[in-house]
Amino acid sequence: MPGMNLAQSTQQGKIGNGRHIGKGLIFLLSVIAAVVVVWAGFSFYERFLSGGIADAEARIVEERQNMSIEKVDKVADFQFRLERIAAEKRDSLGPAEMLASVESLILPSVKLSEFTYEESERTIHMIGEADSFRTVVQQMVLLKKMPELETLTVPTLGRNKDGRIDFTFTIIFGQ
Repeated sequence: MPGMNLAQSTQQGKIGNGRHIGKGLIFLLSVIAAVVVVWAGFSFYERFLSGGIADAEARIVEERQNMSIEKVDKVADFQFRLERIAAEKRDSLGPAEMLASVESLILPSVKLSEFTYEESERTIHMIGEADSFRTVVQQMVLLKKMPELETLTVPTLGRNKDGRIDFTFTIIFGQ
């Protein structure tokens, strides 16, 4: 076979250069070492967390054994009272909020001469005047749209000397 070289010395020179195999082996060993170090770190962290969880569970069991039915009832009663107070406070409407909600509904043509609030009865008394009966009715309709309103009464209504309409409103807010 012409053109074929069977000499081994030239073939080994081309195949075997130990530097490439040595660098690859070092890289592979360093990657394996890094994986082992990361695995050991995770294993140590898992044991650390497991110990903390076991300690917390032991404290919970100990605290549960120390709790009596009376203590649990007291805590539950206290929590119930707190929730009830918070709900009442959230649902209650203070004088400033009532004044602001009524004030925002007053028509420009209505002039109030007296505005009193009785907190114990949750009642507002308003005395004022308007230019017509229609304006008084419109004002009543606006006030009745308030969600907090329970009743709206008109104790007095009539014309004054100037031809304007004098009125008195009594507004009772719900509990």
